[in-house]
Amino acid sequence: MFYVITYDISDDKIRNKLMKLLKNYGRRVQFSCFEVDLTEKELETLKEKIESLIDSSTDKVYIFPVSNYVINDIVKLGIKEKQNESYIL
Repeated sequence: MFYVITYDISDDKIRNKLMKLLKNYGRRVQFSCFEVDLTEKELETLKEKIESLIDSSTDKVYIFPVSNYVINDIVKLGIKEKQNESYIL
């Protein structure tokens, strides 16, 4: 399933660790926002890793599920995304 993950982390070190963790799972679309496509098991693993990383008294992480029914209706405005280029060696 597709998810949008956003976060508000005050500590630079923790925020950078979270950003690096999320880069392993998906694509950064904004400074504190990622798109990820995960199985239920991958989501549970990621949530455990996030919970062990953040300070639950000061930090916030939101994981929004995006239904497959609406994924094609997502509107993206502004700078166009770079397409992944393929190369044949």
